[in-house]
Amino acid sequence: MSDVTLPDWLQALPDAAEQRALDEWAIHELGTPGLDLMERAGRGLSDLVLELAPTGRIAVVCGRGNNGGDGLVAARRLRELGREVDVLMLGDPGELRGDARNNFERLPGTPPAQFTAAALAGAAAVVDAILGTGFSGEPREPAAGAIRAINDAAEGARGAVVIACDVPSGVDASTGEISEVAVRADATATFHAAKPGLWISPGKDHAGQVRVVAIGIPPGGPA
Repeated sequence: MSDVTLPDWLQALPDAAEQRALDEWAIHELGTPGLDLMERAGRGLSDLVLELAPTGRIAVVCGRGNNGGDGLVAARRLRELGREVDVLMLGDPGELRGDARNNFERLPGTPPAQFTAAALAGAAAVVDAILGTGFSGEPREPAAGAIRAINDAAEGARGAVVIACDVPSGVDASTGEISEVAVRADATATFHAAKPGLWISPGKDHAGQVRVVAIGIPPGGPA
């Protein structure tokens, strides 16, 4: 980040590498458990889902990294609030590690199922928790197919509301560039600060409404 000190109302947006450094600073220098950061992120995501889809079934599509872990937190909270939630995993859940694994094990109710496009049919809302801010390049299968299926589920007058976790999958959080396939979200819950790619076309056209969720990282992080 720049050495220039900006007023509180005008702060630079962290790119993917800078956000990763902020996360590491909060965890290793400030002693904030990564599990706490993930919990706050997932709860903020669930708040946005509740706002945009107050009724109906919710499908949460989770990748194998921390983005998927945020989605698992959101799914747990939504189930605790009485919502019908299908958790759909991409790949082998046994490959989950760390905080994401912890939240997989804490999920109440019906165990997660493997993702299929058919599982999105009739959902009022679909949560994209596949690829996070650290992703760049082109999504590979099964992520690419899941992205296409999410976009298909949003089509039509009764299509699902799509909410992205931190950044729509297939959008570069730093540049706004999009992959050959990228989720087109109605809204994005992004964590700690908005990312440049959510405000730069064509990424901004895929982000929808951007909601910044505070996760407990204070000002004054690494520059």
